[in-house]
Amino acid sequence: FDLENRRRLDHANRTQLAAQTRALEVERRVGQERERLNTELRLKARELGLLLELSNMLAASTSLTDRLTLALQQVVENLVCADAGLIGLLQGESNALEIQAVTGFINPDPQAEGGRYGPLLTLSQMCVEKARAVCRHEDGGVIVFDLGAVLVGKECWTYHSPTVALALPLLVNGRVIGTLALARGKDGRQPMGLDELSLTAGIARQLGLS
Repeated sequence: FDLENRRRLDHANRTQLAAQTRALEVERRVGQERERLNTELRLKARELGLLLELSNMLAASTSLTDRLTLALQQVVENLVCADAGLIGLLQGESNALEIQAVTGFINPDPQAEGGRYGPLLTLSQMCVEKARAVCRHEDGGVIVFDLGAVLVGKECWTYHSPTVALALPLLVNGRVIGTLALARGKDGRQPMGLDELSLTAGIARQLGLS
């Protein structure tokens, strides 16, 4: 009789422990989902706030160069993936890329030995020629990708070497009118995530529309 009671008690304890474990697991999953949703909301709020600021800057009654320079500075200040950049627009029938705004470079001379401006300018030219986004990595790898993919730039943010430069086309009705190109210093290099790349793509779309 005592043995049977102990068995029943052990079974009840195991059942209760299993129920508590399941409850804790459900609570953990709910917490993770809540944290994920909160992160998405923060990222979306950040994106919308930045795009609104850019829209206001680009609508100001100043010269195009001044507007683009202010917008570029705002972009670089708000992106983890960049500490310097440029905006270039295609000019007339020649389709020559003319740089309208530059920020963050110690020496914006394309011929400067060991500088970052020249390689970023080359990447910008590749971007407008291919009408696609282009990224360059620390190991020298260059990847061309589409901004319209569901997982934007998966080829870029899953690449094993950190992104050191990124050029995105500025589009109007599917036609390339210029490029937004960003570079990052050695101190801040880390793999670029999907969220950051999606935000950068949104900024390029905003610049194209404006």
